[in-house]
Amino acid sequence: ASTNGFSVEAPSIRGNTGIGVAGVTLKPSARLPPCFDLGVQGYVGKRKGATESLLMRIEFRSAKKRSGVISAANPRKRPRRSV
Repeated sequence: ASTNGFSVEAPSIRGNTGIGVAGVTLKPSARLPPCFDLGVQGYVGKRKGATESLLMRIEFRSAKKRSGVISAANPRKRPRRSV
């Protein structure tokens, strides 16, 4: 094949490719927010190589959830307006 007067290789779909992925999540303490994700990807075949990744994630959660529900046994008192 050629383009603009230059010869180029004809495209081919022959060959094999393999991809492997592995990862792990590390949480040092249940009470502390940081969490670490480690990962690696490997490629074999015509194109070979590897990719590594490291991600640090911090999640903050409220220690006490507030409920918007008013109990019938203990309703919230509202101040009365005097006329």
